Amino acid sequence: MDVIDRMSDTSVSRLDEISVSISELSVQGSHLSTTANELREMAANQEVVFDQLSVRD
Repeated sequence: MDVIDRMSDTSVSRLDEISVSISELSVQGSHLSTTANELREMAANQEVVFDQLSVRD
């Protein structure tokens, strides 16, 4: 029975570690999403600037 208890404790500990990792990945994913949206907006703004430029011969 002691082996089962230790295995159970190990499983609970591992599940806690996995939960923490998932939470951290979720936060990182949120940051990446925010960064991607900011980059998309910056690219759109750059396109507007480039559209306003003209080349003279």
